[in-house]
Amino acid sequence: MDTVLVAGAGGFIGSHIVEQLSRAGHRVAAMDRPGADLSIARGLGAEEVHADLADQPAMARALEGASAAVNATGLFDLAATKEALDAVNVRGALAFAQAARSAGVKRLVHLSSVGVYGRPSQSPMPEDGPLRPRNPYEVSKLEGEQQAMELHGKGLEVAVLRPTLVYGPRSRYGHAMLLGLVGQVRALSWRRFPTLFGGPLGHYVHAADVARAAALCAVHPGASGQAFNVADDAPIGLGDTFRVIVEAMGLVPSLRLRSSWAWAIALWAMRHLPDALLRAFNRRLARGHAYLVARGHRTALAPRLDRDWISYFQGDHVFDTTRLRSIGFRPEHPDFRTAVHGVIGWYAEAGWLPPPPREAEARHAAQGEATR
Repeated sequence: MDTVLVAGAGGFIGSHIVEQLSRAGHRVAAMDRPGADLSIARGLGAEEVHADLADQPAMARALEGASAAVNATGLFDLAATKEALDAVNVRGALAFAQAARSAGVKRLVHLSSVGVYGRPSQSPMPEDGPLRPRNPYEVSKLEGEQQAMELHGKGLEVAVLRPTLVYGPRSRYGHAMLLGLVGQVRALSWRRFPTLFGGPLGHYVHAADVARAAALCAVHPGASGQAFNVADDAPIGLGDTFRVIVEAMGLVPSLRLRSSWAWAIALWAMRHLPDALLRAFNRRLARGHAYLVARGHRTALAPRLDRDWISYFQGDHVFDTTRLRSIGFRPEHPDFRTAVHGVIGWYAEAGWLPPPPREAEARHAAQGEATR
């Protein structure tokens, strides 16, 4: 049985990749930096390896005997400095790819991001479209995948995955921040949550499907030398994203206004908040997070408004996944509208969110019956 090494195995996406590979019958080596929590990998029977991306000898030892490797390391924080982003997303990507080649690894799967396109110039956006990153995070992801792909055909096969916004159990960023915000409203026993309807289209993907794509690309001959968009089957309007989450959490969406102009104005206003107001808003969110923790939510999701994160919702972000489908991939969670209910349930059971009221659970159960 071949061994697949997963770097970043203690992280959100990395832990899902370890799960997928283990359940598919692979021998898995789970690597992360010293001190990282690898308890999920340990519970799955994976070999635990602690090595830093800056420690080439340690990485060489970790990669010895592996036939494939998945680099799921990465700093996904739009508020991080360029230096912090480059250290992991660029220099770390190159160091890991070089170590994999030196260790005789046949296939490297490198996780990048659809952020390399910046604001997509067409919809849906194919992999060979223009790459125009617009902030330090997106630039670092583009440079990281370029560093890895430079080694393709030079003693190493490389495949690149470009997931869109990823959601799922164990996430603390992205959609998780929105869930944390709605969770604060729920904890205060409010019944209504203001949101607009309509809005720009966004493409999302469940972490388990990113993991399935990574497992496929680690072994499929057709993945070698290719970049792949990873997304679900059903782009959804921003207003519908809010509505689905708000209703799943037992709240009632208000401000039922369907207008592209309303969305444009709202997003522009959030994007251009004065720094003092942005800091004050995030302090208020932090106090709400502390309130939830004090009420017994052990690792309550901490919402935060990042200026650059808002840019992901200014205009359509829809991606062509034909290339990934051509090698046999089909998402198990094709629609955010239904899949997010299970994710919210996981957060509630884990104590990261207040549980949705019983009427919301009953409504979701009825929806599930209706779709069977």
